[in-house]
Amino acid sequence: MRLFQQQKLTQVSAPVTGTPIDVQTLPARAITGQALLAMQPTAAPVYAPVNGEVRAITVTSIRLRGLNEQDYWLQLTSESGQAHFDWQVRVGDTVSPIAVLGTLSANAINASTVICNVSKSKTPRHSKLTSRLLAVVGY
Repeated sequence: MRLFQQQKLTQVSAPVTGTPIDVQTLPARAITGQALLAMQPTAAPVYAPVNGEVRAITVTSIRLRGLNEQDYWLQLTSESGQAHFDWQVRVGDTVSPIAVLGTLSANAINASTVICNVSKSKTPRHSKLTSRLLAVVGY
């Protein structure tokens, strides 16, 4: 019954200082999930777009689990392939939009795009209680 359900909007902060890019102009291969925003960076610091926890890190991307249980990705794309992130966080760290996640490499500033994506569905939180409830309901 949807009568009493409320939807919460999640505020996403810009992960870098720079020029916004229209997400419709991004190549489809550059996007994992649904693109929320894209920026051409003009400064090195990279910030968390949402409050959450670091789940995975590579040299060109980071995956965060937001407080709303959705997964968010920051991806770095560049023509040269030389750009990368220098992370200052580890998997399991709690982050917020005022926390610096890391910095962009010198090659990445002005020559790359930082894309913030979100998964299309929430990742379910599994616990003993929900497992028992699902078993009782018959799922």
